[in-house]
Amino acid sequence: MDIAGLLLEALPGRVVTNVEELGQYRLDRSGHVAAGTPVAAVRARSIEDVQAVCRIAYETGTPIVTRGAGTGLAGRGIADSGEIVLCMGSMQDILARNIFDSEWDLGIAGGFGRIPAVELMRQAGVVLVVGASLNMFQMRYGTLIAPDATVIQVDTLPAATHPCVDRFICSDGNAFSEMLLEQLTTRTARWRDKVPEVADGRITEEPPTEEYACDGRLNPRAFARALERILPAQRTSVQDGGHFSGWIPMYCSAPDPQAMILVGTAFQTIGLGLPAAVGAAQAANGRTTVLVTGDGGALMALPELEAMIRTVRSGIIVVFNDAAYGAELHQYASRVLDSEAMLIDEVDLAAVGRAFGAEGIKARSLADLDRLEDWVTSGCKGV
Repeated sequence: MDIAGLLLEALPGRVVTNVEELGQYRLDRSGHVAAGTPVAAVRARSIEDVQAVCRIAYETGTPIVTRGAGTGLAGRGIADSGEIVLCMGSMQDILARNIFDSEWDLGIAGGFGRIPAVELMRQAGVVLVVGASLNMFQMRYGTLIAPDATVIQVDTLPAATHPCVDRFICSDGNAFSEMLLEQLTTRTARWRDKVPEVADGRITEEPPTEEYACDGRLNPRAFARALERILPAQRTSVQDGGHFSGWIPMYCSAPDPQAMILVGTAFQTIGLGLPAAVGAAQAANGRTTVLVTGDGGALMALPELEAMIRTVRSGIIVVFNDAAYGAELHQYASRVLDSEAMLIDEVDLAAVGRAFGAEGIKARSLADLDRLEDWVTSGCKGV
């Protein structure tokens, strides 16, 4: 039975059958290599794609091996002859940070957007949404889009994902975008002509920020700006969840859409940053892995600190330490709930890192980051 042919017919553009290309699915980071080559690999983009693969596998009696980025260390994602590889790496909203590399890019929409850019987004009369789910974070809790704006959503899902959508188009994002560009003609009046501050960068300019916040700790805005200046341009940022989670997306750049992984926001968790960074570093392709976490999340995942220091060749761990579960303080203590369980005795996590073999800096001032800058200049080796 031609299993590959059935997959190609059911899932055009998603199936890999080239023997050389299939070779990558015979191994992972464990060092183990399967003896044979899988029948095909399917790069699923939707639930319907997964259902189609499962249906064909069931009808033909073919085993399925699910796979992510191939960073496993136990050989569980390795496919052998007679098996179908189901690649799940694209089962998510489109990764869009810096995807256009355009001077007219307004950055991230939603809760992590810069205020001047968000205010400009709210002026739009037509909003084209391609591949975004319009969840509450993207929508800035319903305030991102003007009430009278026309919203057009393009997605491979069967229906719109938000009540604000006026017109839904079921289409692949790439195919739709290419068609749209072909249809566009010369325009006599352009919105861009009225907002030159976007192209020249003035829209992201902010007045100088005080080094210290009102509680005497480093101002997170000033700290994030300093990191943007110091961190290596070629980096993969992995972010845990917590009150700090807006500063890096707002003030630090990403070289491409895959270079900013917001695991805490995606799963609405804290404590998964360190293990996610260990995995991301295995697929970093020479980039420096930057983990951004809070003291609460770091303490939850403390066993993974040793793993990161031992296995990551080039990594930076940034801990926003406020001696508290900061998000809980802002959400619950502000509602007059008892804050005792939300407070943490301050832990010198830089000293803990040094005990495991990393270099450690406890930054009480921006000048303390000079040591980090020297480390980056010297080649970013170790953690």
